[in-house]
Amino acid sequence: LPICFMTSKIEALHKETQRLGQRDVLTACLNESTFSALVDTYANDSTLEAGSIRGTVLLINVDDLGVVNERFGYSWGNEALAQVAASIRKTVRQGDIVGRVSRSQFGVFLPRTGEVNARSVAERIYENVAKIDFFPAGVQYPLSIRAGAVIVSDSASFDDLLRKATGTLAMTEGAGQEWIQYAS
Repeated sequence: LPICFMTSKIEALHKETQRLGQRDVLTACLNESTFSALVDTYANDSTLEAGSIRGTVLLINVDDLGVVNERFGYSWGNEALAQVAASIRKTVRQGDIVGRVSRSQFGVFLPRTGEVNARSVAERIYENVAKIDFFPAGVQYPLSIRAGAVIVSDSASFDDLLRKATGTLAMTEGAGQEWIQYAS
């Protein structure tokens, strides 16, 4: 084979390996380290004035994943995660960033998006996840999510944003609570 062909083939394989190394294999979302690095970059953009909206972080928890795993098996739990991830990825806008940040949680970063537009995107995500036809072992099982949202208006580390979003997500637990809570 000609050397130039082999060189371009090697470069293509290298790029594909690099791309795959940035993705969660199960969900095709960005992995946590790639997602956190991108959020850090946006959240600490030095070209923005202090107090201007840098974006919104949504921390989305897949409800009842443990129940699905226990009742139907881990392969069905994995299928639930894959379907929720696909729904989130299809729902967000071009330029929004989706990553898997833990076993049952996804992060979505909406660059330069304040609360009004973030609410619109979040509601579409919620509605689309609720529409998923999930039939583990032939039994219909509704999938649902809860979320904590943080509007980012000052420089902040990803770890600080994730802690704040986790606290906001905790406010959604319990009967009668909204599925999503917002904080700045």
